[in-house]
This record gives sequence, structure tokens and C-alpha cells, in this order.
Amino acid sequence: MVLNEFDFLEPRLYHVVGNHCLTAGREELLKKLQLKRAYYSFNPKESSRWLMIVLDGNDAGYGVLGKKQLAWLRNVMAQAAKAQQRVIVFSHFALLKSAAAHHRMAKPQPVLQILDKHDCVAAYFAGHDHSGGYATRKGVHHVTFHGMVEATKKNAYAIVRVYPRRLEIKGVGKEPSRRLE
Repeated sequence: MVLNEFDFLEPRLYHVVGNHCLTAGREELLKKLQLKRAYYSFNPKESSRWLMIVLDGNDAGYGVLGKKQLAWLRNVMAQAAKAQQRVIVFSHFALLKSAAAHHRMAKPQPVLQILDKHDCVAAYFAGHDHSGGYATRKGVHHVTFHGMVEATKKNAYAIVRVYPRRLEIKGVGKEPSRRLE
């Protein structure tokens, strides 16, 4: 099983649950991933100036965040703003059509309203739309990463390096490299 191999990785591993993951069943998946819930936040050990927020795009339906998660997100964003942290949000589902032409979150407006209120958000990283995409909205970089399943000859993935004033994405295969100021 692939999860057993994760134990050999040196860096801490964080999971973003997507729609295909749920075929295993939500409770079984969370148990195997050692998560209490599929949305959470964390500070990388290298920098407390950054806050990473992971959303569960399926907790109230396919591509829908529930009221409890939205309230949690409002609270976490307010705390990050107060602490003058920079924020990167991760979700399986993209929010903007301009960043994901084919497949997006079913109800993006509540999330966008929360993000729009805070200038501490640097980026929103997503997947789901396998063709990938990029857009900006109110100073936030919206990156939809290419699907590995679409990469027939060479894998598609990226390594993101986080700096105080920029993000650098080193793309591999179909995934383009980007410098996000």
C-alpha cells in the first residue's frame, strides 16, 4: 500500500483530500491518513510567518464547503491577519473559471468572500481540473496544478519554494514553472 511508503519520507506529509480519495470512504480515509478531519491549518516548521490552510471541498457535498468549515475558515483567516502571517490555501477544487476552465468548486463564492477580505493570502493551490491553469484575483495567485493522470510520457508535479516576498514553483513535465511575487 502506498501509505506505508510515506512512513519512509523525511519531511512531514500533509494531505489534501479530493473526490477520488473518497471512494475509500470518508471515515476509513481519515483513519488511514491519521486526520481528525479533512480541513486543517499548520505552520511549516521552517517559518511561523506562513500559515498553510487545507480545505475539504467535499464536506457538504461535491465541491461544497459546509457552514462549520466556513466558520472555521473565517476564524483562521482572522487570526492569521492579526498575527501578520502570510497564507497559502490548498484545496482539491479551484475557485476561478479563469484558473480552471473545466472543473471547479461547485459553490466557490463563500470561500472567495472570505479570501477577498484578507490581504494576507498569497496563493490558492488546487487540482481537480487536470489541464491546469493560472489566474490572479485581488492579488491572490490561483494555481491549478496539472493532473498526473494526464501526463502520459513524463509525470506532472511541482516543487514550491516559499520566500518572504515570493513563491517559486519549479514545474516538472506538463507543469510549468512560475515565479509568483
